Parts: sequence; C-alpha cells; structure tokens
Amino acid sequence: MNSSPLPGDIEQKLKEYLAGYFHKRLIPLVDKAVNTSKSFLDDEARREVDPEGKKQPFLEAVFPPEAILIKRLERPFSTKLGRTFEEAARIIAAHYHPEAKTGCRVQGAVDAFAIARIDQMLNLWRENSSKKPSFPEMSRQAAGVIDESKREISIQADLYVKHSSGVSYFFEIKSPKPNKDQCLASMEKMLRLQLIKKGEAAQTFYVMPFNPYGTRDAYSYTFAKTYLDFENFVLLQEEFWDGIIGPPGTFQALVDIYRQTGEAVRRRIKSLFS
Repeated sequence: MNSSPLPGDIEQKLKEYLAGYFHKRLIPLVDKAVNTSKSFLDDEARREVDPEGKKQPFLEAVFPPEAILIKRLERPFSTKLGRTFEEAARIIAAHYHPEAKTGCRVQGAVDAFAIARIDQMLNLWRENSSKKPSFPEMSRQAAGVIDESKREISIQADLYVKHSSGVSYFFEIKSPKPNKDQCLASMEKMLRLQLIKKGEAAQTFYVMPFNPYGTRDAYSYTFAKTYLDFENFVLLQEEFWDGIIGPPGTFQALVDIYRQTGEAVRRRIKSLFS
C-alpha cells in the first residue's frame, strides 16, 4: 500500500517531470565525466596552469581519478537540482489550491517614499544594527507611507500560490546557505512585492526547500541568521512543503520520489567505478 500523502496522479506527474529533467540536465553531466579518461586527469595534473583553477596536487596524489570526477559533479548537480524545486512545488500546489504559477511577475504603482523607507530600514539590516525592525514591521511601515508621487515597479516571484484559505503566497525559493547580498536582495524584493499588494491578503517568504542542518533550532548558517528575518520571513523544509504547499508528509514523499526517479542517474554515476 502506498503510504504517501500525495495522490497517485500527482506522484506520476512529478516522476515524469523529474525523469525528463534528469535525462536532459543531469545524465549528460555524468556522461561527460565517464568519458573523461584517467589519462586526461593525469595530463591535467601535470599542467602548470589550469584556467579553471581546479588544480589540487595533494588531493590528486591521494584520491583515485574516479573520486575526483565525482567531486567535480557535486556542485553542478546541486545547482541543477535546485532548479527543479519551483516546478515540483507548482505541480503539488496546483492540486491542492486554486492556482499555482512559477515565475510570477507582479506590477504596480507604489508610493515613491515607501520605496525609500524600505531602503532605510534595510540599511539597518545591512549594518546588523540592534535596531533592525522585523520583516512584518518593515512591511507595515512601508505600507503606512502616504505619498502623491508614484513609482511603477515590477517584481518576479519564483512561485505564486493562491491558497485554498484565500491568501496569496509569493515565494523566493533559494539556497539554504545564501550570502549577505542574496539575503538583503530577497528581503528588498519581497517587501516591494508586499507594497504592490498593499491592502490584499498576501504574504511573502524566503523558502529554503531543504534544511542542511536538520532542524530549525540546529540551523546556524551565519549570513542567513544575521541578514534575513529568520523567525518571520524564512520557511524551512517541511514548513513550506507540508505547511503550505501540500499536506503533512509532502516533504518526505517528495524526497522519496526524487530517490526513485534518480535511480537511472545513480546507476550512471556508479559506472565511474566500473
């Protein structure tokens, strides 16, 4: 019996999407690595100059070539996998809620002084001031600015979900380990979006689709904890997948689907050692 909380047709849609993406984006990376011969790595190790800055003579002296190839796969794999989360969330959300859309652009005229107020408040975050206001407080202050001078702005959210509760959710789905500039840019972007949606039942969040530390209490990545309103603006792992997108158990069900669909990729990677 299938214990997944997701309906069979939704699981099938996810598997078809991921299988197509893996075949087009991930397996070619592995094939390129498989076709990279040991002699190529030996020649590479002997070169005095590496334009890509990948020379690691001590590691290469100890690690077998296959291990070095797999190490080089990790970063591009992680980057390309990260691009699947938006569509996976859309597929699930579209089943449970009235509307779900990736790459949702929102436009509108806002008070020019409100934009300036957002910039002022974000400077407190940029300086890590003890007086930095919470994300909800920044949104309230910006919305409270009244100015006859208007400014047309356009913001694109990674994912929009018109929730069954009536709330419109706009999400930034990004790395669980952002740098300082990424943190501040995401807060600015979502504060501006809230300004466009002033007076409407709309909420914005920075989504970490998985938690590399396991639990919210254990999460300790310095930039995110310092330059994002972690308590009010960040959704971690199940808080997003189970709390808003789908029913309880959605996150683990999705991991299982990635595992099942990724079998072809794993077999191709294992061929590096054969």
